[in-house]
Amino acid sequence: MNCGSDSNVDLGDLRNFVGDKNSNPSFSVGKSYPVRNENPSPGISPLYHTARIYTKISRYMLNITQTGSYLVRLHFFPFSFKTTHLADALFSVSASNFSLLSNFSVGNSSTEFPVIKEFFLTIAEGNFDIYFIPADETRFAFVNAIEAFLLPPNFFNKSLITPIPPLLSTDGALRTLYRIDVGGDQKFNDTLWRNWVPDNDYLTFPSSVTASSYDGELQESRQRVVVKGIAPDAVYKTYKNVSIDNNGSSNFPNITWRFNVSKEARHLVRLHVCDLLSDSPGTVKFDLNISSNFSIVIDPNANRSSEMKIPLFYDYVVSSDDSGYMSFSIAPNKTSIKKVAFLNGLEIMEFVGNSTIEVPVEHEKRKHLALMIASAGGVALLLVLILLLSLCLRLRRLKPVKALILKNEFLYGRGRSPSSTTKRTENASIVTNLNLKLKMSLAEILAATENFNPKLLIGMPDPDHISTDLKGSFGYLDPEYFRTLQLTNKSDVYSFGVILLEVLCARPPIVNSKQREEINLAEWGMFWQKEGQLEKIIDPLLVGHINRNSLRKFGEITEKCLKPQGSDRPNMLDVCWDLEYALQLQQTPAHREAHEDSTTTAASTDLVLPPMQNLSYNMFPVDDYSDTTASAVFSQLRINDSR
Repeated sequence: MNCGSDSNVDLGDLRNFVGDKNSNPSFSVGKSYPVRNENPSPGISPLYHTARIYTKISRYMLNITQTGSYLVRLHFFPFSFKTTHLADALFSVSASNFSLLSNFSVGNSSTEFPVIKEFFLTIAEGNFDIYFIPADETRFAFVNAIEAFLLPPNFFNKSLITPIPPLLSTDGALRTLYRIDVGGDQKFNDTLWRNWVPDNDYLTFPSSVTASSYDGELQESRQRVVVKGIAPDAVYKTYKNVSIDNNGSSNFPNITWRFNVSKEARHLVRLHVCDLLSDSPGTVKFDLNISSNFSIVIDPNANRSSEMKIPLFYDYVVSSDDSGYMSFSIAPNKTSIKKVAFLNGLEIMEFVGNSTIEVPVEHEKRKHLALMIASAGGVALLLVLILLLSLCLRLRRLKPVKALILKNEFLYGRGRSPSSTTKRTENASIVTNLNLKLKMSLAEILAATENFNPKLLIGMPDPDHISTDLKGSFGYLDPEYFRTLQLTNKSDVYSFGVILLEVLCARPPIVNSKQREEINLAEWGMFWQKEGQLEKIIDPLLVGHINRNSLRKFGEITEKCLKPQGSDRPNMLDVCWDLEYALQLQQTPAHREAHEDSTTTAASTDLVLPPMQNLSYNMFPVDDYSDTTASAVFSQLRINDSR
């Protein structure tokens, strides 16, 4: 979108920015006004000759025709328009309930223009709203151009990630901070128009290493298109490396890059690696260190018999500390045959938080809602009028009679028989002729009560009694409720724990049994769980098929859910994470020590690590993580399929 303009701008790189002053059902600009730079500097792209200004909270709507992962870019280039200086703008931007920018000012953000902010979001089909929110009534927001386009398949794929606490959902939004071409000598754009920059400005000791490049062809793969979508060949063909000779000497022990990041924020780090130095597979392994949080041994040729020069990438979720910096170091591994370490590319993206600003309902939505309410109200009013008119006509046709209940008089009048009740109105009434199958007809009741005259009441019924007792099935109810008569948000967790045992043991929560301890499934299951012999009561069909580690993890989850005190039980999100992990243990059996899948250290919760990924097919099984430090066992983010 070419904001504030009535003409399109073709940048010559397959991107055509459409002027938004012309109305189109595929977008809406919201409450704003366009401005134009009357004296643009020579060489400035026509894309930045115009802008759109927002003085109040409003939205820019784009119609999305396909659900998926999207790259969204916002372009900002400040200029002056009459007495308005765009550099004075101070505003926030939110979309899909995420805070993309907070108290953003172009003048303070960069010395180079234009300023381009890049985001990755999962967007559903339909209207995609980008809200521009001025900081206060004296401030304003602006934007020069907007991009939004669908990413290649598997660029970010939730199904490929094994969730281990405390990993954020992959549906979250990411903001690009750095995109580094290690060993490159100049900036360039790739096929997704992403800007890659050289790494020299981020090296702690730039003079300690030199850049290298490769002129040959990289190994082709079945998913080459996906490879190019992740990173271009130009990134994988340049690198920087450090090596140790046969005498154990080196000019420098490692290579370290350092970046400014937000304090105590979560980041997705993507490292790009292509082994261009080995003569044969299995000869190179090197150490990767991220700040002081994590260390891992990387083997770029693991499980490969002959293939070489295959582009790879690693994804990590890393929490920064309060220093405001994040560093990455590579060094040769002591056990490597060839003592060398290298890196080709690096990307750092920050998870953005949820938006805390309430956005108003747009005028178009209110107008549409008002129209719907008015239409529904008109129909309802018409139905009410018809009903009232019908009732009035019916009442006019029915003339009420005096009550026939008199002292010492027969109910139907002296000398009259019950069969004469059909003559109590001068004109036959629909009400009196209803076939209600009553022992006394409705006409008789109306006559006897003078149309239910309140003066004839001889007493009032007892007040309604409403039971507020908890309704539930025996065996599922939270025992804490019986003691306190208070429901908490952990009551359902207890019930879910019973369901977990039902699934595992293939029996209902309460059974008739001569053995008292077997009657209640929760008590019976927890007895064997504490004995460490839960396998004795599981469904016989599972015997021999369930992984022992998975069963042990499943039992631990159930035991937590069935804690007597609600405050000791986990929330359902934690239960979900643990069940996902138990499933992963079942699907990917691996030899582990007894403590490795049931205990998490403080250090491990700060880092989630996936294995190295081949961009064409799956690399290696879980056992390849034997080099990972013990504290990081639970911080590994595994992606078991190819990207």
